[in-house]
Amino acid sequence: TVSQTDKAGGTHSDKTSKKPVYHSKPRIFMSAGVLDDVYLLENQADGRSWLEKYGCKVEFQAVKTLDHYENSHEEHALVRKAVLATFKRARKIESPKKVKRPLSKTLSEPSDSSR
Repeated sequence: TVSQTDKAGGTHSDKTSKKPVYHSKPRIFMSAGVLDDVYLLENQADGRSWLEKYGCKVEFQAVKTLDHYENSHEEHALVRKAVLATFKRARKIESPKKVKRPLSKTLSEPSDSSR
C-alpha cells in the first residue's frame, strides 16, 4: 500500500509556469504485509521497482506478521514515522512567506492613520 508521499517538500512553483519544479526526487513510503493474500508482496516489490525506474525515492517496509485483513499497530507506527519525517523535511526547506492583506479589505477598511 502506498502510505505517504513527499512531493511538496522537494518542489516549488516556478513563477513563469504552473508546473511544479522538482529539486529532489519525489519520496514514497510503501508498506506491505508478508502474509497478505490480496496485495502480494512480489507485486508490491514490482511497484517499488516501477516507481524507482521513474525517479522516485522509495522506502519499502515489509511487515512480517501482517495479512490483508489485519489492523497492524506495527504498520501504523511505520506510517506515523514516515509522515512525521515528511513534515520535518518540509519545515526545513519552507521559505518564509510575506503575509498580504486581501485587496478587498485594503480598499474597504480605513487605515489607522486616518482615524
